Amino acid sequence: MLAIAYKSKQSSLTSNSIPIVPLIENGLEALTMQEVKPMLVASAKDYLSGKTTQMPMPTFLNIGSSQIGRSISIGSKSIRYEA
Repeated sequence: MLAIAYKSKQSSLTSNSIPIVPLIENGLEALTMQEVKPMLVASAKDYLSGKTTQMPMPTFLNIGSSQIGRSISIGSKSIRYEA
């Protein structure tokens, strides 16, 4: 089993804890550590390459034929998997 820890900071608006790195980047790192080869959808590729500043919602990762039993989420946001 793999535990994932995120660095966070306090939100100036709500005083809640928010991640420093976007969820999509954390999800890619976590799945890669589990030897799953995730592929990004087009909107996520554009965001990570810097072509756009709009973060895709919801976050989708293509995991091919791999089977994932757990979800990756922070607060109310989560990564959705597609085959």
